[in-house]
Amino acid sequence: MLSAGTARTDLKVKLYEYQALPSVDTIVFVDIAVERVRVVQRTGPNGWTEQRFDEPTDVPLPSLHLVIPHDEIFARD
Repeated sequence: MLSAGTARTDLKVKLYEYQALPSVDTIVFVDIAVERVRVVQRTGPNGWTEQRFDEPTDVPLPSLHLVIPHDEIFARD
């Protein structure tokens, strides 16, 4: 989850740190303030794709063979 105080570090420094880990396949940044997600997925040894979703979307996690529904990501319970 992104917070106003750490967003810059999370979106830049932490992103590169996560991408450097061979076991990381998908990185999801969740902005709860505006219900937006950014999904960064590994496409190969050195390749990554990035998608930003401003509209409600479910988040696929291919390596785990599951999809996290938008409503569960932003549940207010």
